Amino acid sequence: MINPAKLIYFIFFLILFCKPLHSSTDPLCKSEILKPLKAVVFIPLVGDTGFWAMQHKFLVKVAFSLNIELDIQNMNEEIDPTFPANYLKQTLENNHIDFVLSPLFFGNENLLKFTSSKNIPIFTYNTSLDARHNSLLGKPRENYPNWLGHISPDDEGAGYMLAEALLTKTKNFNRLLAIAGKHQSVVSGNRERGLVNYFNSKGEALMPIVHSDWTFKRGYQVTKSMLKRDPNIEYIWVVSTSVAFGVIKAVEEMDKSDTIKVGAFDWLPETMGLIENKTLFMSYGGHFVEAGKALIYMRDYIMGHDFKETSGVILKTKLNRLTLKNLNKYKNGILGTNWDKIDYKQFSYCLNQGKGRYELSIDNLIGTN
Repeated sequence: MINPAKLIYFIFFLILFCKPLHSSTDPLCKSEILKPLKAVVFIPLVGDTGFWAMQHKFLVKVAFSLNIELDIQNMNEEIDPTFPANYLKQTLENNHIDFVLSPLFFGNENLLKFTSSKNIPIFTYNTSLDARHNSLLGKPRENYPNWLGHISPDDEGAGYMLAEALLTKTKNFNRLLAIAGKHQSVVSGNRERGLVNYFNSKGEALMPIVHSDWTFKRGYQVTKSMLKRDPNIEYIWVVSTSVAFGVIKAVEEMDKSDTIKVGAFDWLPETMGLIENKTLFMSYGGHFVEAGKALIYMRDYIMGHDFKETSGVILKTKLNRLTLKNLNKYKNGILGTNWDKIDYKQFSYCLNQGKGRYELSIDNLIGTN
């Protein structure tokens, strides 16, 4: 016969010491072992290099750490906007999907409608929500209950800061050339808005903004043309590093590298070389971590902890400034040499005993050598 006192002691021991693996102290987090999840991720890949390739590579590292299987599909604004929803419909015929990640391009309402109709959680990333998005789609969890959240860079703030950094020691505001992206681009529009806000705050007039198609070729052509028209240009504000490559080539060919400062956005491994040889004065970026961070939010949500309570449903990523002075500080984070050495579960609330606060950022990637 079992001794009642010993039985009570044994039960007390189990409760006190036998905590499930990876569980949180939050009773809302499910206590099961880290079970595998499957996510479909839409991402605008255009090759093995560039901003989206960098975001993709980082996303894969985070997914491995969180035990999430990724089905990655290429998409962009030029692809049929019905493709994501149609792909999910086809995939669901033979496969289970735990959640979806996708940029928020116009036309994505088909995707939001489909995921809500199938009760599939979706988290969007990168493209900022603007007035047009809010009018058409509303905010996460309003018109589409399964649209759980959105994360995007503070492009407007970065546009302002880049202009301020370029012009902080001058009064020659009329000598700044701004090269933006496509007219319809939300990202470019937000960065332009920050630039315009800076000039308005100083009561200065901005030279008409020139638009590009986000390519090296167009950056080169526009810069050559504008420098011939106005040889007094001293500063060039550029919408992205991909365009900046063309801008810098034109500046070098016209022998103006010593008299023109170029600033841009979107960190790439190649960005460091431009800054090292002083052809690029500075760059704002680090937001390639966003899709990876979204995985952490979704892992916790599925485990029972709703990030809405601590983070809200619309999240902003502050872009960091990269210059010659802090290049070595961010080197590992940009090159990805230490991405494999980081346990990304530490940023999760559920997987880090309630200690994780979703603070994953470029600054968290620089401490491991």
